[in-house]
Amino acid sequence: MRLMTSKQPWDSRFRKWERGFDRRPDSDPKLTFWRVLGISLAVVIVVWSLGFIDKWWDYTPKVMSAERSATQYALIVKNWNGLYVEAEGACSSFKEGDMVTTEIHVVIYRRIVVEYNNRMIVIYEAGLVGPAGYPKEIPKEIGMTGDWCSVPVALDALRGEQ
Repeated sequence: MRLMTSKQPWDSRFRKWERGFDRRPDSDPKLTFWRVLGISLAVVIVVWSLGFIDKWWDYTPKVMSAERSATQYALIVKNWNGLYVEAEGACSSFKEGDMVTTEIHVVIYRRIVVEYNNRMIVIYEAGLVGPAGYPKEIPKEIGMTGDWCSVPVALDALRGEQ
């Protein structure tokens, strides 16, 4: 295709464009394909970003809701009571000489300690006040002595400090 120079008359330039868009220099099908693809990709990214922002704004009230706090508090109380149950179970099975059952109670006790501590960390990091009368953390040394009959007494002392 020849470039038009200023020496060509205006009417010949007009007639060249008058034939339609199929004669335009940028009507290449490949170029049109890439333009449509680029615009489509931009639209998808914008829609995805708006959806992400909407979900983020929706997530914050769920985390800070009273229902979630009540659930977290209930789980902390459940874990605290589970510590007593597992410590007393380990104590009674140790007295009976059943080492397998004692070990099962010890494993469950240690799992509950980790879960309790993790829940309390999340509550206090979020700036919320945890349930009244419960310690922020259960020291791991309480269950490491091997005397499982003294663990409930140590837990009572720990809760009494609060």
